[in-house]
Amino acid sequence: MVPEQCDSEKLTSTLSLDGVLTITAPRKPEAEEARKERVINIEHTGKSAVEDDPEIKQGDKK
Repeated sequence: MVPEQCDSEKLTSTLSLDGVLTITAPRKPEAEEARKERVINIEHTGKSAVEDDPEIKQGDKK
């Protein structure tokens, strides 16, 4: 099955010598227009996402 947003008339496939099958399904023009670029801001929290584990630090001192 080919997804609706793909142009099934322009499907291509290749088979390499080592048996890798590659299928390319380009999007329909209207599907490309529907994809809008969106900017997502990144907020810097200023702190680490992973907290230090005191047990690991004690184990390292042995």
